[in-house]
Amino acid sequence: MTGAWTALVTTGVGAVATIIGIVVGGFVGRRSEERKWVRDAKAEAFVKFLEQYVSLEIDLRDAYSEGRADAADWQGYNTALVALSLVAPREVSAAVEPMEEAIQEMIILGDGPPNHTEYERVHALMTESYSKFVNEARRSLDRKSEPLEFLVGGPPPWHMVRRWLPPSPAERQPE
Repeated sequence: MTGAWTALVTTGVGAVATIIGIVVGGFVGRRSEERKWVRDAKAEAFVKFLEQYVSLEIDLRDAYSEGRADAADWQGYNTALVALSLVAPREVSAAVEPMEEAIQEMIILGDGPPNHTEYERVHALMTESYSKFVNEARRSLDRKSEPLEFLVGGPPPWHMVRRWLPPSPAERQPE
């Protein structure tokens, strides 16, 4: 009888270990898939927001340089903001605030006469806030990510913008 009990206990332990392995494996696999889904959702929201922000920046810049009202896709931009708010961690959400302030200042600036000195300040705010957002977003996707010192894309450097602007009233020569 001892041999039969040994076989039965060995079989029972093997079955329990198999069941525990399946349960733990399912839990770990589900958790891993959930993390991957969250990371992918964050990356998609970050990309969509940056696309909309850059599109908005271009339209506001063109409106300013052409002296016209903006024709921005505010619905697309706000939709991207809402999607971002669903998945962005606190640090990334906080990085959006100066971007929003820069946009508001750009809109106000576009409503008045051209003022390139003020525009340069607002453009610097847009560029700095864009850079901060990108670095916070990268860090939220990968904690080992090093901050970028310069970016490809986003608002162009001031010297590139300035050369396409018409003279401001202060720069015009009296006739």
